[in-house]
Amino acid sequence: MIGLHVRQVLGNPAYYGPIGSKWVSSAMTSLAEIINNTKPIKVSQVTGSPSRKTLEGIDQLLVVLPARIPAALWRKVPQRNKTQALMRRAIPGRTPAAVTRLNNKRQTAVLVGRVDAHAEAFDRLTFARKLVAATASEKAGVLGILVLGF
Repeated sequence: MIGLHVRQVLGNPAYYGPIGSKWVSSAMTSLAEIINNTKPIKVSQVTGSPSRKTLEGIDQLLVVLPARIPAALWRKVPQRNKTQALMRRAIPGRTPAAVTRLNNKRQTAVLVGRVDAHAEAFDRLTFARKLVAATASEKAGVLGILVLGF
């Protein structure tokens, strides 16, 4: 029974074009071309507080903060006054907690999220998924992640 099902799927022209070993549909060819032509992802790390120059080169910035934010930590958050005001109005437990833009040439989007330092692995992964998913609303070339207070 399984062999019959496999033959039906493999022999289906919707998947592989005309039946025969020499033909492959154009949809499969274009998928292979996309994979081969994709540029590799570049990952770099900068330690310490990001400089203005570093922030100028970022299209979207994810800021990860602890659930309880000490006053000294706010000094490291880009455009802290604006971000603090948005965080005060934020709905508790929402991810991202605040979304704003930097006053730079790229108008860098800043998505701020809070996570408990002692959260379970699943909760941290869920938080990360929600924060990254929020970046999908616009096309970004460079994504920055700023983790503070952990």
